[in-house]
Amino acid sequence: MPNRTYKVIFAAGGTGGHLFPAQGLAEQIQKNKPEIELLFAGAKLSDNVHFDKTKFSFYDITSMTPFSGNIFKAFKSIGLLLLGIFESLSLLSEKKPDLVIGFGSFHAFPVLCAAAIKKIPFILFESNSIPGKVIKLFSKKAIVTAIYFEEAKHYLKGKTVEVEIPIKSFQSRSLVPQEDARHLLGLDPKLPTLLVFGGSQGAKQINKYLIELLPILKRETPFQLIHLTGSEEIASDVRIICAALKIPCYVKKFETRMDLVWNSADIALCRSGAMTLSEIFYYGVPAILIPYPFAADQHQLKNAQFLQEVGGAVHFPENSISAALLSEKILRLIPLDSPERLKMKNAIKAFKSQQKKEDLGSLIIKILEHVYKLP
Repeated sequence: MPNRTYKVIFAAGGTGGHLFPAQGLAEQIQKNKPEIELLFAGAKLSDNVHFDKTKFSFYDITSMTPFSGNIFKAFKSIGLLLLGIFESLSLLSEKKPDLVIGFGSFHAFPVLCAAAIKKIPFILFESNSIPGKVIKLFSKKAIVTAIYFEEAKHYLKGKTVEVEIPIKSFQSRSLVPQEDARHLLGLDPKLPTLLVFGGSQGAKQINKYLIELLPILKRETPFQLIHLTGSEEIASDVRIICAALKIPCYVKKFETRMDLVWNSADIALCRSGAMTLSEIFYYGVPAILIPYPFAADQHQLKNAQFLQEVGGAVHFPENSISAALLSEKILRLIPLDSPERLKMKNAIKAFKSQQKKEDLGSLIIKILEHVYKLP
């Protein structure tokens, strides 16, 4: 069937941790196989700031997690999930996709459930070391579950394959020389640089401690700051404080050129979502990790423990940290001649050299070619 158009539905929604890889994969498929029709389907895509509604066609699907801890919301969620499944069955009947790709969370649950009911082939992607409930539930029926952390396979049924996390083009992982990256951000090319951010959601607690940290660090060592706050109000406050303390800084609510940010950084203070860890590995930046304490199944804690075991980071529970503790650790790592930081960089480099991960976009094309004989 040489004139056939192939269709792929992306079941995704929620945080940037789900949507950034999904959109990165979609862009890659569009570039390599533009004849494939792509469609996103998931809960609240039309209101999601992490989803590029101008670039991809999409359908909103009703959904709600039943694990909120509130019995009344749990009953409500069952009804909404059933509605979402009926919506998804209707969508799949209309679009007749050749493949569904699921990115986890209950934002994607109804579409994956409908695909299983209609026996439409699907694959899954899990970026965390501890897979989420939805990925665990559907892994047995998936063609394959693509994972970033090897240990995730121990929690899954069916076939798994280790892959790199797909990255959106605006977050291109270019390896810009450090001096050039700092110049483009308006920073001193020679000054030790601390990167602070909380992932796509920001991190109020990290922001709070940073404001307490700045005068302590300024008294002890020269440095400059890159801070992605998640809040324009906090960004304004941090700029004012840095100006008063004469700390060179690059402070924004959100940054699309993460390649410049990571290439500029000597150390990072951040959360431990899977996307963040993949960037730490890629750019080789030692990190102080503060896992988000309310992440499902404590997957951020498990991610942080993994990177600490590798030797590329240290992690602290949010309820045990203080400005004094963080400042002590930063001051040991930030000097350009810090032996501890060099040891961590070498540990990351050694770990990377042992990894052999597949490219997820290429894997999707192979699956379609094998199952449907793409022209």
